[in-house]
Amino acid sequence: MARTCIYFADKYAEYYPDMRPPLDKSMTVAGGILHDIGKLREIDAQPVETVYTPAGELIGHMLLGRDIVREAATAAAANTDTPLPPDMLLRLEHLIIAHQRLPEWGSPKPPMTPEAMLVHYADDLDAKFHIMVNILNTDTKQGPVTAEKNLMRQKFYRGVEG
Repeated sequence: MARTCIYFADKYAEYYPDMRPPLDKSMTVAGGILHDIGKLREIDAQPVETVYTPAGELIGHMLLGRDIVREAATAAAANTDTPLPPDMLLRLEHLIIAHQRLPEWGSPKPPMTPEAMLVHYADDLDAKFHIMVNILNTDTKQGPVTAEKNLMRQKFYRGVEG
């Protein structure tokens, strides 16, 4: 995620050098790193299965992640002469709560900053590519095309052997 966010931030900063406000590469990379941090409180890692914590079930990783970032900002402010600027904290919180974009995917808000949009699409691409690779590697249908009964609900071309 972080590498993809770096790539996207560099690419679009170069394409749009006059963008106002300018694209913040550091904010984009922070979003790539922090977007799923709430999963630390959402999931209780078990050897055999994924078990969601009560907070994970009732609140979800996006809001739990926002809470973690707020707590870290509060702790940093108590221990330094230069606390995180309020607008920076707000933008970080937005990156976390908007990274899944759609309400049906759990986001309370869509991406409303360029950095949040880049984080969303980096995460979406990462997830969908992983799903596609898994389908290509596990689908048992014979021939050059997979079955469409899969998580993506579509066929994928494997190519012809030869």
